[in-house]
Order: sequence, then C-alpha cells, then structure tokens
Amino acid sequence: MDKLSRYIDPSQLTREFCGFLYYDHQQWIRNRISFEQYLAEAERRLDSIQHTDSMAKMSEEVMHLAFYSIAAFFKNGSFPSLSST
Repeated sequence: MDKLSRYIDPSQLTREFCGFLYYDHQQWIRNRISFEQYLAEAERRLDSIQHTDSMAKMSEEVMHLAFYSIAAFFKNGSFPSLSST
C-alpha cells in the first residue's frame, strides 16, 4: 500500500487503502438517489419549457394565419380556404 500512496495522496484514499478519507456507502447511496431525482426534475422542467416554447410558436403561427385571413377577408370579402395557406 505504500506504493499506492506515492501516486495518490492519502487524503484521497479510504482506510482500506491506508488513507484518511471517510467513506459511508449508505450516505453515497442517499446522495446518488438525491442527485438522480434532481436530474429527473431538471429534465422534466426542461421538457416543460420546450413544450411551452413550441406552444408559443404554434400560437404565433395561428396568429399569423388569423391576421392573414382577416386581411384576405377585408381585401376579397371572404376568408381564404385553409388548404391554400
């Protein structure tokens, strides 16, 4: 084990490897679960933002279609066919 401490500082090694680093596997598991929950929530929020953005773009397209239709109505006296836009 002395060879290992020549390459890795003992403060970075656990007791099993003649180091000083405290390691609690149960705490590591709790931290890992917490981190995975955080990532899942972040992904859910990102998806929500992307969905909101796509809905805003759809709303923008609908507004353009509405303005186009209203302009066509005032110009031609009738609404354009939706299949032609």
